Amino acid sequence: MTDLPADSGSFELDQRIVERLKSWGMTEYESKIYTVLVMLQVGSARDIHELTGIPRGRVYEILSDLTKKGYIGIINGSPTRYHALDIARTFEKIKKDTLHSIEEVVQMLEEIEKKARPAKVPGYTVQSESAIENQVNSILRRARDSVLILCIDPAFLKKFIAEIKCSDRKLDLHIVVDNPAEYSYRGLKIHKGDSLIRSSLLNEKLYSDHSARIIFAVFADFREDVMVVRRGSSLEGIFSSEFPITEYMQRSIMERIDKA
Repeated sequence: MTDLPADSGSFELDQRIVERLKSWGMTEYESKIYTVLVMLQVGSARDIHELTGIPRGRVYEILSDLTKKGYIGIINGSPTRYHALDIARTFEKIKKDTLHSIEEVVQMLEEIEKKARPAKVPGYTVQSESAIENQVNSILRRARDSVLILCIDPAFLKKFIAEIKCSDRKLDLHIVVDNPAEYSYRGLKIHKGDSLIRSSLLNEKLYSDHSARIIFAVFADFREDVMVVRRGSSLEGIFSSEFPITEYMQRSIMERIDKA
């Protein structure tokens, strides 16, 4: 006889939870079975099979795996039943295991990178906001002498203030914006771009078939730069290094703000 509660017909798997569990490393079947057990509190393999449609043989296999991983407990009897263990403790363990696994992978990849022949990459584009932030921070950390920043979005600049202030102790750092009143950061050199800088760099349409604006740009040591372009709701980071135009643009802009 089934162990399902009387209102089991109202049970529905929340696919959002299933997808999140999968992103944490569970398989499709593991995610569904674990979610159902949380919903039931206590359930048999038959209950799980009926609610998920997963073949009975696979249900037993997955239950065994989840038990070995410490996610669920067994209630001996006829039939054998299962229950989800403390959720907070379970996911604290998953988090620790995941972080440890990530650290191991990072170490292995860094060892491979050390042995690899350095590649010259003059330019590249990234379209993930997190990747853009990572690369901008990397450029700021690598800078040794001079950094010039252009910005029209105070919120975007705020993402890098910690790194910028750290850099400011050792670098000739200048920040050029369209409206200095919107930027209240003490100790930073905030300059208002002149009419040419604003029209050509801080409010420019790039490419012939796309309307776009440069919302943020960094020039470092006259050899490396990044321009963050917003097109609609998407961001794109355009990175380049060792291009003569980089030195020319950084020096030209700095000359204009020095004369302002």
